[in-house]
Amino acid sequence: MTFIDMQNRIRNSFINQISHLHFYTFVLSLCVVLSVSAQSKKELEKKKQQTQKDIVYTNKLLSETQKNTKASYDQLLLLDKKIQLREDLIGNIQSQQAQLNKELNDNNEIIALLEADLVQIKKEYAEMVRFAYRHRNQNDLLMFIFSSESFNQAYKRLKYIQQYSEYRKKQAILIEATQKVLNDRKLKLEQQKNELDELIGQHKQESNVLVTEKTGQQTVISNLKSEEQKLKQKLRKYEEEKIRIQNTIAELIRKEAEAAAKAEAERRAKEKRKAEAAAKAKAEAKKAADTKAAAEQAAKDKAAGKKPATTPKPEVVKEEPKSEPKRENYDVLSPEQRLISNRFDENKGLMPWPVQRGIIVYKFGKQPHSVLKDIMEQKNGVGFSTSQGATARSIFDGQVTNVLPLSANNFAVMIKHGEYITVYVNVKNIKVAVGQKVTAKQEIGQVYTNPEDDRTTLELQVWKGTVLQNPIGWIAKQ
Repeated sequence: MTFIDMQNRIRNSFINQISHLHFYTFVLSLCVVLSVSAQSKKELEKKKQQTQKDIVYTNKLLSETQKNTKASYDQLLLLDKKIQLREDLIGNIQSQQAQLNKELNDNNEIIALLEADLVQIKKEYAEMVRFAYRHRNQNDLLMFIFSSESFNQAYKRLKYIQQYSEYRKKQAILIEATQKVLNDRKLKLEQQKNELDELIGQHKQESNVLVTEKTGQQTVISNLKSEEQKLKQKLRKYEEEKIRIQNTIAELIRKEAEAAAKAEAERRAKEKRKAEAAAKAKAEAKKAADTKAAAEQAAKDKAAGKKPATTPKPEVVKEEPKSEPKRENYDVLSPEQRLISNRFDENKGLMPWPVQRGIIVYKFGKQPHSVLKDIMEQKNGVGFSTSQGATARSIFDGQVTNVLPLSANNFAVMIKHGEYITVYVNVKNIKVAVGQKVTAKQEIGQVYTNPEDDRTTLELQVWKGTVLQNPIGWIAKQ
């Protein structure tokens, strides 16, 4: 073997080593992508677990309403919510399946690359072993070194031999490491296949349950439709009662706003009178001082034989009143109420729910009736269905302004937060009094359960002055 042959062989070995390095850089980048995918997978799993908890809780609420054997509208609302949650769960499982399929494809690609690289490394290593076997005689290596034309060339040949030997060791380690990575990936692939099989089973199971639930939903709708006239009559009665309550709440809020505006106007008038009295006293004191000074000066001038000086009349400068930008319902607030109002604004979307645990069964605004599709319902707040005996609580710091009776042991509690007012409809066993200051999450009573259909639903309304707001925008997502 010539020096040039040895040099070329070692150079090729180093080139191959660099190509392996590029390959592992590529594999590493794929692993980073899979790591990001794993984070997204955790988020999907967390959301799935929360949806499953909500379904379990909805089943609990349904079991409470189903104690009354007669089909009720509230049962239908809960069934609608449960079906929506089930569809969300199926969508979540489908997303997990899609993500897992992508991970499986990525891992298959990595395994294919690793196997190809392993074959190449083993091939190179086999060539080195054969080369080493053919030149296993120590004398050949010595002759290779001693046949050098100069000491410098002999030194280079010795270093190349050492490097070649070191590279052989590294190749053996690389084979072992690649084999380990390959085995790990194959194990991961097997786990992912098992997970995918499990998700497919869950998807099938949840789809079957969804079909059953939709059948149950249609049964309830049919039962309610069979009594359509009674349902319409009941709905009409409910709407009349709701309008009566809403008008009462709106009237109370209007009167409260007027009273606050009157109180603020009186406070400002009092401050104005006080300021005017102080200014008048100051002007009179100045006038008396000026008159006295003028009299003294006139006396001095007379004694000196001078003509008395005429005092010029002071020029009256009229000040133009400063116009300030007005904010409806805000100008009439006291400084303390303005501070609370500003804090209420700052916490939009962060406030706690008015119940510790619940399911939103209807949202704010106009929406079609679940049974009577030709009828649109106007919801002035958000409905939270909860378990019997659940606590109703304030969503923010404020002051109780009214406790409005709705029926026997059923009330609406109104709490003022600066220019904002929150109203809690269907509260019993009231724990607060008018004028009392409350804090966020403080108990104000228990959610009322309707004895006719075992419905336990709290309605939350949010008002800004005399204008209704959508409460969904104010409370935190769960």
